[in-house]
Amino acid sequence: MTEMTIEKIPNLYFGNVIKAIRLANNMSKYRFKIVLGISSPYLYHIETGKYIPSREKVIKIAKNANVNKDALLVIAGYLPENIALIMKEGVTVYKAYCRNLYTEIRNIQEKYKV
Repeated sequence: MTEMTIEKIPNLYFGNVIKAIRLANNMSKYRFKIVLGISSPYLYHIETGKYIPSREKVIKIAKNANVNKDALLVIAGYLPENIALIMKEGVTVYKAYCRNLYTEIRNIQEKYKV
């Protein structure tokens, strides 16, 4: 058995989120991997926390599962796509965006029970 390190915890959490999203959308592993264009072993490694997919794959998952793209990117450990533009808008806009993003992440956690 491999030792669980603090570095692996975010990957495992993301894997749990992806598995919960897949199951909630009644998608088999086979169908999910076809939609994403990945192999079965790669999906297994994502769901078990060994790998985090590329930004592009995370965005594709969000689009196909009707999940907020920026929230899923943050859960995966990536910055949202337009964060630089949002920050240029000023502190007030940035704070509002962050509050909204936090709410979207909480919505994912509550909806998928993760």
